[in-house]
Amino acid sequence: MGVGAEPELTDALYKSDVPLPEGQPPAPGAQWSETDPPAHEFGLTEFEPVFDAADFLRFGKDIIGQLSHVTNRAGVAWLPAFLGPEYRVHVF
Repeated sequence: MGVGAEPELTDALYKSDVPLPEGQPPAPGAQWSETDPPAHEFGLTEFEPVFDAADFLRFGKDIIGQLSHVTNRAGVAWLPAFLGPEYRVHVF
């Protein structure tokens, strides 16, 4: 995927075995229990870069972000390629 390409958001981007929020049924055919995998695991794979701007804050030339249910490592790695050397991206 190039810097300007839009994500495809295919099924390959999502894990089918991550617990859903309480009260929601699992996806058809999904095999999981409430303790496997851990509840803190995010439902994204690294199939393609995705992120939500709400997961990031800008402080001058530093951009601080976090991984989440809508931001993966590939998305974080994509940001410097898009923004260029003027900004520094940090993830905590």
